[in-house]
Amino acid sequence: MLIENWKTGRDKRYAKKDKVEAFAIQFYTQKNYANPHQAAQAMVDHVMEYAKSVDYAFTSSYQAIRTINFWLSKHIKSTK
Repeated sequence: MLIENWKTGRDKRYAKKDKVEAFAIQFYTQKNYANPHQAAQAMVDHVMEYAKSVDYAFTSSYQAIRTINFWLSKHIKSTK
């Protein structure tokens, strides 16, 4: 019961972030990029636009690039 409540709370709290992260990863997989940082720089405007549409906010484009880069790096490591 406690674990179910924790998962429900986590899902509710991070739902918007999870959507934006999934969007960034999907966008990344559609093209070839040399590395995650290059991809983050190339897609930041698209991801920020999507984030805005789901009411998720990055504090700045610089922070968005760093966050997207982190997400993509984590994704790459998890799929190796």
